[in-house]
Amino acid sequence: PHFDWPSGAQETYLFIDTKLLYRLLDLILELKNQGYDHRAMTIYYGYRPPAHNHNINGARRSQHLYGKALDMWAGDVNRDGHENIDDKMIILNILEKKIFPGTGGIGRYMNTPRAIHFDIRSKKSRWNK
Repeated sequence: PHFDWPSGAQETYLFIDTKLLYRLLDLILELKNQGYDHRAMTIYYGYRPPAHNHNINGARRSQHLYGKALDMWAGDVNRDGHENIDDKMIILNILEKKIFPGTGGIGRYMNTPRAIHFDIRSKKSRWNK
């Protein structure tokens, strides 16, 4: 897909690894199968161009640079009328137990009530900050 950055400074072509899209679909299906709102997520980063990754202080070898990572906000997954840590924990538990039990990266960011990262790296990696 084609995307123009809001700054209008340059044209950028986005790419997302197919395996990452499949893991996102796995997450959506599992949320649906467990009776949760599978649409209650907002993806705010996928691929990041190197200059943008640098500007936001992203990791030097971020999986986002290769189209292999997503950052998202958990919405009201459990349909209780609130978007909070409970919704985030539902998604994190599914990612940990069903989608990436022994592989992949999962950023839990426990200092935020809704932010989540996941990526398709081959080795298991977990972090909270």
